[in-house]
Amino acid sequence: MKIWVNNEVRNDLQWAIELLRNSLGVRLLSTVSWNEDDADEIVYCDACMEGLAFWYPGRSEGFYSPVPESQIDETIFYFEALTATSAIDDLRERETHHAKIILYTDSMNTVDIFNSLKCKPAFNPMLLLSVETSINNKLDL
Repeated sequence: MKIWVNNEVRNDLQWAIELLRNSLGVRLLSTVSWNEDDADEIVYCDACMEGLAFWYPGRSEGFYSPVPESQIDETIFYFEALTATSAIDDLRERETHHAKIILYTDSMNTVDIFNSLKCKPAFNPMLLLSVETSINNKLDL
C-alpha cells in the first residue's frame, strides 16, 4: 500500500532521514533544568518592522539587519523567529559545541515553535535549521 504525501511532507521526511543517518546515535538529556548562571551563552533577540537584532551581552557584541522583503502574513512573528534562528545559526558559525544557550525573546510565538517543534509551513525552514544546528552542535537551548 502506498501513502501519498505532498512535497513539503516528503522534504521534511527526507531531512529527518538524513539527520538521523548522520547522527551519532541516541541523544539523552543531560540536564532537566538549569539557570542563567549555568549558561555558556546568553543572547537577546528582538525584531521590529524596521530591523532585526541579536546581542551577546557577555561578548559585548551585537548584530543588526534591516528587515528583508517578506510575503508572510504574520510579518512581525516571522521576523522574531528569523532573529532567533539567525542567533542560533551564528552560534553554529562560531562552532559552539556542548553549550547551554539562553535565547531571550519577547515573542511567545517564537518560544512556542521552538518548544513544540510545530509551525506553519513558512516557518519550517527556520525551525529545521535551528533543530539541525542544535543537534549537530549539541546545544541545550
